[in-house]
Amino acid sequence: MSDVHREILRTRVSAIYGTILEFQTHSTRLADALRAEGKDETQVDSFLGVIMDLESTVGGTEIGDGILTPLEGALVRYTDHGTRDMLVQNEVLEEMRRLVMEAGMKEEEIMEVVSLRGRIVCAGCWTVWISKTRMWQVLGGLFRQHGLDSR
Repeated sequence: MSDVHREILRTRVSAIYGTILEFQTHSTRLADALRAEGKDETQVDSFLGVIMDLESTVGGTEIGDGILTPLEGALVRYTDHGTRDMLVQNEVLEEMRRLVMEAGMKEEEIMEVVSLRGRIVCAGCWTVWISKTRMWQVLGGLFRQHGLDSR
């Protein structure tokens, strides 16, 4: 799987969850990977615009039509279904499998996509939970309780 494909997954999940730091990091990496593949700034901006457009219809083929390759569009649909619904419909997975094979990639790369998305979603959930529960305040209290406070 290419760097662009990995960063599509990471950037889209962070956009869906609204995790700003992760989104900034991975959208920058995605832009760099696109430039490394020879895309100009206009193409990079258009590509990122599609990835950031959370109003896209996840079931339709119009996601990034003309901007994303069919495989990249399938990765976005797969990511959306697996992140928003936590359930990927068979037809979405089959479409991705077909496009991966048409692109000359190995079947193992499908498992890499599935595994990577799962890890990203778990990390995204953890990040959202930390920010919503003010975990850093809790950790600060624990540090002080155990005499690890720097004051």
